Amino acid sequence: MVNLLFSPHFQLLFGLSGIGLLFWLIARWYPRQTRAVIREVDRWSGMAIIVLGMLVLICGIIGFGTQTTATSIPVALYETFQLFAFNIDVKVLNDSKSLMLQVAMVSAILLAATVAAKGIALLFHKSYVEMQLRLSSKHVVILGLGRIGRQLITDLVALKDSRTIIVIEPDENNPNLDWARATGAIVIVGDATKRESLEAAQIHRANEIFVVTGIDECNIECVIEVRDILQRVGRKDWIGRPREALRCYVHVLDRDLAEILRRKLKELEHCERLDVEVFNALERTARRLLEDIATTSLNGHPIRPVTDDQFAHIILMGFGGFGQTLALKLAELAHFENGKRMRMTIVDRDIEKKAQRFVARHPHFGPAFGHIPAWDFDPKCNVWSSRAYRPVESCQLPKGSPGIEYICNAQYVEYVEATDPSFLKGLNDCYEVEGAKPIILVCFEDDRQNFAIGERLLEKLEVNDRRWPIFVWIPRQRELSQLLADQRSRRKTSKISYNRRCDLIPFGQCYGSVSYTEVTSSWSEWLARHLHLIWMPKDQKGWDPCIEELQGAILAENVVAAMRSLDWKKLDKVAKSVWEKCDEWERASNRSSAIHSVLKAAAVGQYIEHLGNMAGESPQFSVPPLLDERIRMMEHYRWVSERLIAGWRYDTQRNDIKKTRWQITPWERLDSPPQAEIQKTAAKAGILQEKLKDERIVKMVLGLIRSGRLKVKSIDPKLNAELS
Repeated sequence: MVNLLFSPHFQLLFGLSGIGLLFWLIARWYPRQTRAVIREVDRWSGMAIIVLGMLVLICGIIGFGTQTTATSIPVALYETFQLFAFNIDVKVLNDSKSLMLQVAMVSAILLAATVAAKGIALLFHKSYVEMQLRLSSKHVVILGLGRIGRQLITDLVALKDSRTIIVIEPDENNPNLDWARATGAIVIVGDATKRESLEAAQIHRANEIFVVTGIDECNIECVIEVRDILQRVGRKDWIGRPREALRCYVHVLDRDLAEILRRKLKELEHCERLDVEVFNALERTARRLLEDIATTSLNGHPIRPVTDDQFAHIILMGFGGFGQTLALKLAELAHFENGKRMRMTIVDRDIEKKAQRFVARHPHFGPAFGHIPAWDFDPKCNVWSSRAYRPVESCQLPKGSPGIEYICNAQYVEYVEATDPSFLKGLNDCYEVEGAKPIILVCFEDDRQNFAIGERLLEKLEVNDRRWPIFVWIPRQRELSQLLADQRSRRKTSKISYNRRCDLIPFGQCYGSVSYTEVTSSWSEWLARHLHLIWMPKDQKGWDPCIEELQGAILAENVVAAMRSLDWKKLDKVAKSVWEKCDEWERASNRSSAIHSVLKAAAVGQYIEHLGNMAGESPQFSVPPLLDERIRMMEHYRWVSERLIAGWRYDTQRNDIKKTRWQITPWERLDSPPQAEIQKTAAKAGILQEKLKDERIVKMVLGLIRSGRLKVKSIDPKLNAELS
């Protein structure tokens, strides 16, 4: 027995077993890196086979040709081919002192091993992948390999995340499949809405799942199927211990469908096994656009309106699906320190048909179609109380009513060509209006078309000496977006570009709006959850004493000290728990307020980067009383716009069934509530002080910035010089 243990054969077996175990441990600890190495070896295996074969052939012929046993080249060639088949006397090789024969022998061994490995890989590739899937645990699953799915993989690779990535994609012709495999991801070609595909991805043992198929209905169906699998299989680790809930991030654009998803999940049992977070790429794109508008300047002047005599004028080129969504988001969120209604000129082909359908779906968006002539506005329309234009008849309020009827002064213009003389004349007329802050958004469906239109407009408008920011929507063609970004960077550092009056700015890229960190740890989503807590009453389910501490910290004299004394770890946990029980309309409202914080922060010269840990010095900035009121007014008009888009309207009494609120009125009217509201709430102290409600939100945001919970950096002081 002892002799057997110390025999060369047993030692060889033991060594091979050790090497196999080591390889398995490395593959277990570093799965993606191991697969990347295997792919690189597989990639170069063909070249290795050719090189090794040539070495065996050349070195063998030379080596055998110099031996006395080989009388001719054919004999040497014959002996060499015996090396390929390992059909040669070992004694001949041992006795040989020829270096060439030694090289040929080693090359033959390596060649045989390479060919064998290649053959095994080809024969058992499917079984190997299945084994990897069965052994997968704490991995990341991505359902859908479109723009968002590709961006998530790119971010995980860039972050050097060691977890295995499993992708389910139904289209076997998707050009991203080979790319995904090259990054180390395991790709399953199948329908993500089917139980078989999800079970193959070992969904019940995953850490995170991203549902980004590109179709809202399919995304919802995937989530429900995942929920059913978890309900049947459960969430346990290898030894049977319960695991935390599966974090599921699902992309849903339609707010109503998001609400349906929430309601459906609440109907199911054991909801603690699945932690669903809905995100909207367009909301994040709108936030990024607002950040650019808030922080961009041309010749030292901000492109956003900041003083009473200024107003924003958006020229939106392209009114397809994204253009219409962006128009709604800008109407809801683009409210600045000037306190004026925004003007919006919407340009597209076949605009009448598109505009009439849009106005029918969103009657409170703007005046009825055709009320505002092309490229012409009544100067009085900038004021929120103005009735110079009226919406459709169903949204019109009685004469003398102080309520707000619509959000922005929208007009619709037929598009011909970007360099058409009549179109350029209309743009120039807009620019000539006193106080106008025009911004062009090119949002057609084709990236290359948007890029080309932006370049042509830039050339024409610079000739006319106009200060125009031109934002170009380029969501798919990253190379074009990077080209524009590089051009901007060179202009900023060039002495010649200091007097440049136009700028071409790309927006809508996945790497900026739906990156992995944006989806999983966005500061705006975090802020939305905590903004919801400042309105929470004590008698509501889920109440915790730390919520009262947060509400008190907002109103404290020393907000920074009060914010830093809070137990944020507990607050985050409570906020997340309460957030799970909110309806989607509540979530949407708080998200809107959180996203608008980029403009609130810009008003005090700050740019929000990410969540902070309150370490280091607090940012220093002052908020004069006039500016403080302006920021609260911005929040009020944002809330009014959000309510109008959701179908609410003004009335002297609040009615949640009829969707009426008396606060849908200009800022200056909030101090004079209707008599019916006074009688109804006279016994409730503080209820009539409506402006204080906006103040709580503003204090919350500024307090988080000052305390360092929201990490910020200062923007160009010139951007706020006009207001001061």
